[in-house]
Amino acid sequence: MSVAIERDKDYDEFCRQCLHDPYPFFARLREQDPVHWCEPLHMWLVTRYDDVFQGLRDKARLSTNREAMYTGPLRPENLPRARPMIDHINKWLLNVDRPDHTRMRKLVNHAFTPRRVARLEPRSEALVEKLLDETARSEQGDFIECFCFPLPA
Repeated sequence: MSVAIERDKDYDEFCRQCLHDPYPFFARLREQDPVHWCEPLHMWLVTRYDDVFQGLRDKARLSTNREAMYTGPLRPENLPRARPMIDHINKWLLNVDRPDHTRMRKLVNHAFTPRRVARLEPRSEALVEKLLDETARSEQGDFIECFCFPLPA
């Protein structure tokens, strides 16, 4: 692990999820420490395309278990309060491994056929237009708060 990256102000901001412009930071990681263990978040940061591509193909080593990433930054006394949310997030499709992922994906695929997704397009466009208009008129000016949070995933 690169000591220069660990002591980097942007690294600290990234770990606290406060980094406003991550691109220069990711460029430094790609150059200095492309496969970086991030102790504060209990996760690997893999920053080069070829490494990511290879990792996604390595079924023996890759797991979607992200629990340590969620629980690691918490104080022990806060873990019981956060447990229901963490348990819920751990059941999301992108956060489960085979065979559960495969079973769940087969179910979801029926709901997201190209025809069904195309039928959602007019409503999605109308909602985005409405939220953009409201965001433009908002005095708050926080795009995440005004647009991203109300927009259904």
